Amino acid sequence: PRSAAMSCCSHCGKEGVALKCSRCKQASYCGAECQKSAWPVHKKTCEKPLPPNAGVAAGAPLPLSEVFERVKAADLASDWRGVLKYQGR
Repeated sequence: PRSAAMSCCSHCGKEGVALKCSRCKQASYCGAECQKSAWPVHKKTCEKPLPPNAGVAAGAPLPLSEVFERVKAADLASDWRGVLKYQGR
C-alpha cells in the first residue's frame, strides 16, 4: 500500500508522487524510469535507516522518546503486550 503522504519526485520534480525509495524511504519518485535515472547519484547517499534502538546497549534504559513511540504504536495497534514486554512483565 502506498502512503497517503505525497511529495515531489526526487529526479524530475513532479509533484504529487507517493513512491519512495525502498531502501532509505527518503527519496520519492514518480515512476521506475525516474528512480533508475536518479540511482547513480542517489546511491551515494542512500542508506537504510538505523533501527530505533541503534546505539543503545542491551539492558540499558530506553530513551523517553522511544518509550513514547512504543506506547503510541501499541495504543494504535491496541496491543499493550508490546509495551509490557519492555517493562519485563
